[in-house]
Amino acid sequence: MPRVPRPRSGTQSPIQSRHAADPGKGCLVTAVMPFHPSFSNIGATMDQALLWRNIVPLVDLPSVSVEYGDRHWTLWGPNDGDHIFTSIRTTGTFYEIDLLEHLRGLVDEGDLVLDVGSNMGNHTVWFAGVLGCDVRAFEPVPVLAQVLARNVQLNYLEPKVRVEPMAVGSETHRATVTHWDSSNTGQTRLTRDRDGDIHVVALDDLDHGSPVRLLKIDVEGMELDVLQGATALIDRERPVIVVEAQDPQTDQEMRTWFKNHGYEVTGVYNITPTLVAVHESEAYSAQDGRPARDDARIISTLEQVLERFTRLEHRIDILANRVQVSSKATHIDPLSDTGASHQVVEHLQRRVQELEARLAALSAGPRSSSGTPADPDKQD
Repeated sequence: MPRVPRPRSGTQSPIQSRHAADPGKGCLVTAVMPFHPSFSNIGATMDQALLWRNIVPLVDLPSVSVEYGDRHWTLWGPNDGDHIFTSIRTTGTFYEIDLLEHLRGLVDEGDLVLDVGSNMGNHTVWFAGVLGCDVRAFEPVPVLAQVLARNVQLNYLEPKVRVEPMAVGSETHRATVTHWDSSNTGQTRLTRDRDGDIHVVALDDLDHGSPVRLLKIDVEGMELDVLQGATALIDRERPVIVVEAQDPQTDQEMRTWFKNHGYEVTGVYNITPTLVAVHESEAYSAQDGRPARDDARIISTLEQVLERFTRLEHRIDILANRVQVSSKATHIDPLSDTGASHQVVEHLQRRVQELEARLAALSAGPRSSSGTPADPDKQD
């Protein structure tokens, strides 16, 4: 059983108390982790290596609003200077958005996603909130698990997300944090330590309740350990695997492992290369009525383009209406000011119709001999 610090007064956080009671099953978070009283004596001069234990009062956490689709999401970060949080605030969208948009073509609403190394919960909120997946999110670092739980709760995703305050490896053991940088919490590293206060589990030892459709791994050097501890699950359920390869050696190790287990790398994303791998049995064929994986990526891309055109059309329409109102107020001929805008709108409307037709053809149209959709522009 993992060792949990005993508070001098008060109660343990709901995450830690459930973790101690039943580390194998985890917990469905129904409340944000409160400030842990046993950490109240941590001072500003404490060794940097121990700051990962410092639970921050929730009122001090920074937040940013993200717009995607027809919804606004609020994401809290561990601090104002954290790399992931700063990137979200600067771009106004989810971190690693290109990767995330690619993955939307590989999972369906209700699919189970394992998010190993959830950090503050950027990917978890995307999978559960935007895509409607069920998510089991693993994050062992207390300060990050706290932020993850807050992002789950305050975006109303508790029915979809199960937060697991533990690490994932090749087998059950204990570990401790050996590298912590508050300005880049995504680079946190763990090391096996029999006296460590972080519980490590193997995915093969857990009951996930339903088939795993996607396994995302971002664990700074423990990638192979996670895969080795999930070999039975992967061989049985053949999930899409998304794994960060922080250096050329890790990249080669991942590709070798994928090849040995019948997987193909179908995409590489992000500044730190992140590999997307699909089992060879699904890489180019349709199963259970689903589009082939290549088709799914094409459809997903077209859906994204269509969504962007629609949003742009709406914004131009609003601008045109404002110009017309302003023109009437100043007795200016509205046609001279808004004609160009209306031409753009008409053009965009035609493009939207074309994209909708192409999307429908790709989704339901006849397939070529290679198994990919026939090009609607080349049909008789």
